[in-house]
Amino acid sequence: MQGATENITAKIQQENEKLMQKLRIEVKKSSDMRTLQNDAENKFQEVTRTIGGVNDAMNERTDAHVVATRKMTDRIFQEMNARSGFVRDNMKEYRTDRK
Repeated sequence: MQGATENITAKIQQENEKLMQKLRIEVKKSSDMRTLQNDAENKFQEVTRTIGGVNDAMNERTDAHVVATRKMTDRIFQEMNARSGFVRDNMKEYRTDRK
């Protein structure tokens, strides 16, 4: 009877060890999954920051181009006004000379 009990006890211990080994594997998988999830989240945040940086840089460049374009159009309009004033003055002189 004692031999049978020892045999059953040994089999139970073997089954216990197999189940414990499976549990360790599952716990490791769970830990690995958490690590992967954290890595993916970190990468996502990094990409989000990079996109934000690119967006900020594009906005700065766009603003700089808008300012440069405004300055250029202002200069062109000033030149046109100056030339039209010159033409107007010449027209006045021409009219007074003809009278």
